[in-house]
Amino acid sequence: MGEIKIIELDEDDVMTNDEAAAELREELSNMGVFMLNVMGGPGSGKTELIAKLIPKLTGDYKVGCMCTDLDTTLDADRVSQVCDNVIQFHTGGMWPYVSAEGSRTGLMEMISEDVNLVLLENIGVLISAAAWDTGATMNVVVVSASGGENTSLKYSYIFAIADAVIISKSDVASACGSDVEKCRSNIKSVNDQAQVFVVSSKTGEGIDQLAGWLKEQVKQRIGA
Repeated sequence: MGEIKIIELDEDDVMTNDEAAAELREELSNMGVFMLNVMGGPGSGKTELIAKLIPKLTGDYKVGCMCTDLDTTLDADRVSQVCDNVIQFHTGGMWPYVSAEGSRTGLMEMISEDVNLVLLENIGVLISAAAWDTGATMNVVVVSASGGENTSLKYSYIFAIADAVIISKSDVASACGSDVEKCRSNIKSVNDQAQVFVVSSKTGEGIDQLAGWLKEQVKQRIGA
C-alpha cells in the first residue's frame, strides 16, 4: 500500500481564476505531465473506476492520484491499494471544489516523485466542481447508469466542458430500468464532441477501451 499524503485546502487555495488555471496547464505541458480531472456526483463510481484504471496505465506511465473529500481518507485508502503516489485533499465543509491553486499544491508533491500522469478524483458534486477550472489537461465526467438517462440534461454545464463522459455501472443498468443508449444520446445532445465510454468496474466492460483512449491522449499531449 502506498503512503497517503494529506493536504488541507483552505480559503486562500480556492480564491483563484482562469488565468491561474491556464498558467498551470502550460507549466504541466512544459514539464511533460498530464493531469486528468475526473468529475462526477456521489455514487457515480469514480473511485472504483480509478482503482481499476490505474493498473492499466502503470506499465506506461508513473501514475499518481489526488483524491478529494471533505475530511475523510476513504477514497485515498482504496486507491492506495493500486497506486504508490496518492494525495488526499481535504476541502472542509465550506469549500466543495478544487481550484487551480489547490491542484498546484498537490501536483508539486507528485512531480517531486517523477509522476507524469496524475488523476484528480474531484469532489463529488456536479455544479461547483465544473465551475472551477483545476488547470487539468483534460476533463472527464463519470455518470452512473443507475442514475437515469437525464443527468446530462439536468446538469448540462459539467457535461459541456467534458472531453469524455464515462457511463459507469453498466452491469446494473437493466436492473434499474436505465436505457444506456438514451443516456448516450442525451450526452451527445449536450456535447457532441465528447467521447462516450460505457464501462463496468465490476465486470471490466469498457475499461481497456478507456485506458487505450487515455494513453493516446497522453501520448499526443506530452509525447510519452
